[in-house]
Amino acid sequence: MRYLIGKLLLAASLISISQITLADIDDNAARIALRTSCTENGTTLDNCFETVSALTSWMSVTRKPNASTPLDVDMGPGTFGRLPVICDPANGYTGYISFNGSGPRHSVFSFAAGGAPPFGIVEVRNCTNMAFSNLKIEATPVGFAYGYIEWYGGGTSHWNNVVAEVTARGWQEFDCAETPGSHYWFSSRIISRPVSNIGKTYEASCDNSWFFGSELVFNTDKPGSFGGDGGVPGTTYRTLIANNGTEIHVYGSNIRALSEHGGASGTGTLVAATANSGSQIHIHGTGIDLIVNDNKDIVALSATTGGMIHANESAYVMETPGGTATRVSNNGGNIMAPYLWQEGATPPDITSANGSDIAVITDTGDGQPHMTISSTSCASGWYDTAISQCVP
Repeated sequence: MRYLIGKLLLAASLISISQITLADIDDNAARIALRTSCTENGTTLDNCFETVSALTSWMSVTRKPNASTPLDVDMGPGTFGRLPVICDPANGYTGYISFNGSGPRHSVFSFAAGGAPPFGIVEVRNCTNMAFSNLKIEATPVGFAYGYIEWYGGGTSHWNNVVAEVTARGWQEFDCAETPGSHYWFSSRIISRPVSNIGKTYEASCDNSWFFGSELVFNTDKPGSFGGDGGVPGTTYRTLIANNGTEIHVYGSNIRALSEHGGASGTGTLVAATANSGSQIHIHGTGIDLIVNDNKDIVALSATTGGMIHANESAYVMETPGGTATRVSNNGGNIMAPYLWQEGATPPDITSANGSDIAVITDTGDGQPHMTISSTSCASGWYDTAISQCVP
């Protein structure tokens, strides 16, 4: 009897061990886990990877997700390495992958300190229908300067509750496809810091982008928890840029250009939104904030030849103690962004395009409020319509 009981216990133990050691990856799994450890409570999890490199290798060599066989990646808490997703449409690997984290404070894609190029923390090539949610993309701390999001070859993407703390170029597009791609951002934040004289938060050069309830920030301040080097004085840095006939739409969001506590101190320029070369930027119901504590010039809206900005129902904060504040800078483009400033004793100390700004002033000779309009013909930049004269 003792011998029989011993054999039964041994068999049960072997079964338990077998269950652990035989844990495996289903080549056709619709859902895969990414964990810092695939062992939980002594049990090895099926369909689980512990490194991004093992996961992406399996996706490209074995799984090859596409429209017929999409893949969901369940990302657990932890800091993982950079994420390269290199699709191969000619061999049936077209994308259709969702990366779902445990929250931006918990699931992080990041370079290791002292890492090496390539510079994309997240790099996506030739993929479509990609989705990222509830996670963070983080540039390395000081020691490795560059770190941003790289997108190649068109396609579509959706980003929901994603925080990207990036450096140098923020979001950058390459290898434009014949059909422009589309990128949708919901309840997300992209915060970029400069690296030397390179600095822009979101640059669309190939595709069209939409932002809903999101925040785009460029900050020259010296780095805190993530990379960047504070920038170079005298440089122009930009938050939002549209090039090459692309479109950017921003609704119910916030666009910021900041230099509040040092970094790139002295002269230079911060620009919130720029439309170049036949591109369009549409901004509605959005706060546009430019706040510096030194002598930098600030520009809210800028358009060059063929560029167009349409910005209605938006609000502005423009603060620079030693530089020039320009709300509308039109250099061969078209900016449709009328704005009524809050009443004050005198018009705000800004420059703008002819007829783009209205301000009601109360410091008048007759004691009555007067309406003033921005005028490039007046030395002060403002024309008093009540007395048909330039404001002194």
